[in-house]
Amino acid sequence: MIPSENYINKKKIFIFDLDGVLIDSKKNMKKSWSVVKKKFLLKQNFIDYEKFIGLKFLNILKKLKISKNLKKIEKEYKLQSIKNINLITLKPRAKHFLKYLRNKGKKIALLTSKDTERTKMFIKKFNLKFDKIRTPVKNFPGKPNPIQINSIIKELKIKKENAVYIGDMKSDLYTAKNAKIDFIFVSTGFSKKMNCKYKIKNFSEIIY
Repeated sequence: MIPSENYINKKKIFIFDLDGVLIDSKKNMKKSWSVVKKKFLLKQNFIDYEKFIGLKFLNILKKLKISKNLKKIEKEYKLQSIKNINLITLKPRAKHFLKYLRNKGKKIALLTSKDTERTKMFIKKFNLKFDKIRTPVKNFPGKPNPIQINSIIKELKIKKENAVYIGDMKSDLYTAKNAKIDFIFVSTGFSKKMNCKYKIKNFSEIIY
């Protein structure tokens, strides 16, 4: 079901995933992966990598059973991602929806598995503003562990029943479930199907 205007009005904080939700980075990721695959002689295709988007990059490599040159692969992937930043676009009506929420007095936060450097670079490119931003922290568990999303809600002094996480991957769904907050699934991201109460294709569906 598409969240109603009444539902939106009741919530006080909207926490967003980045890739596949606010930005379309698939072409960038695909290009970056093709370079590291060739350079490090990897067998795994992008379709294999894509299944685990939402996890920390090194965790994705482990899921793909890649055990050598992990740091070098990560470094090269990030370099290629930055080099091909022009391949990243803003999702339709994403910026407009953020402005819509801001005008309603809502808090807006970002929780992503993308590293801090590229996250700042990408949100600067599109001039996106957030009250809180959470990226991977060394020795801290990533999604679906709820520690970071809980810290956002606690710092902004919001009750959990007034919080919602918007994402496109199962790791996002499980993060919301583990934090015991609502979840809105964006079906035009990296996952096309998910069993969720609230679903949208794009943000124009919930701008009233």
